Amino acid sequence: MTLQLPPERDLPPHRARDIEAALVDQIVNGPRTARRRWLVPAAAAAAVVVTLGTVVGVLRSTDRDEVTPVASDPPSASVTPSAQASPTPSVEQPTGQMESIVPGCVDSYAYGGPPEDRARTKGARLYNLLGTPSDGVALIYADSMYIYCRIGGDVMAYNAGGGGVGSLHWLPGAYRVDYHEQSTMIADGIATTTVLVGGRATDEVARVTVQVADDVSEAQLQNGTFLATAETSAAAEETSAPGEEAGVPRTKPTKVTVRAYDADGRQLTTSSAKCMKTPDGELIDNDDFKGGLTDCIPAVAWP
Repeated sequence: MTLQLPPERDLPPHRARDIEAALVDQIVNGPRTARRRWLVPAAAAAAVVVTLGTVVGVLRSTDRDEVTPVASDPPSASVTPSAQASPTPSVEQPTGQMESIVPGCVDSYAYGGPPEDRARTKGARLYNLLGTPSDGVALIYADSMYIYCRIGGDVMAYNAGGGGVGSLHWLPGAYRVDYHEQSTMIADGIATTTVLVGGRATDEVARVTVQVADDVSEAQLQNGTFLATAETSAAAEETSAPGEEAGVPRTKPTKVTVRAYDADGRQLTTSSAKCMKTPDGELIDNDDFKGGLTDCIPAVAWP
């Protein structure tokens, strides 16, 4: 399977979302066939951070000179993980209502896809909302997947994508990045880049930061999850790529680093190991290529 996104017209929407999710997983956790365990001894003094690369695809090349902390105006709504998706397709959901977010986002995710796409959303609940029910970004978790959803767009009231989480109730450390997106729009020589990062965290986590270049943004913590978005603009460099006309404005890829801290300011750890072991001895395989489970790390319960 290739992880290079072809033009959108060649794929139905649900396949484009699945391929994008696979790209994100490789960037965050490493290639499935060559994934290496991050060595995190129990007494290690240095904490592990998650460094994210660039998602390759439509409007995914990025360059970040400055990132400012997320500001919600009005403040982000407080949510509880209780809203569940309706079991059958619903009519288009109105924005501005908390109870419409989950069914609206689920309908958007499953639109145009096979029945399996809707089946994957079983148990969907809203965990985090940046902004308002009329204009915001929602982070939703189902039994075996996450859904990220933009609310209040000019074309689509709900615009959702998603991917698998391996095991919803277990983490490879104090936190895990489940979703990362970088998108860049270029107009009049100015590149405007938006970064969106979301994931799960244990009760030990009191603060999550997202660093791009030398600038740090604060993530919003709600219901054992974190969600952060930031936007910046910079002059696009006049460069060209093979097969492109010279002088086409482009941007350089930039890494995004996610760090988590406890209430005392100590940096917490996570891991990219593909195998976890629960306290009851159950082995959890997070690798697409199922097989020999070795070097399994202790699984941390979530939420």
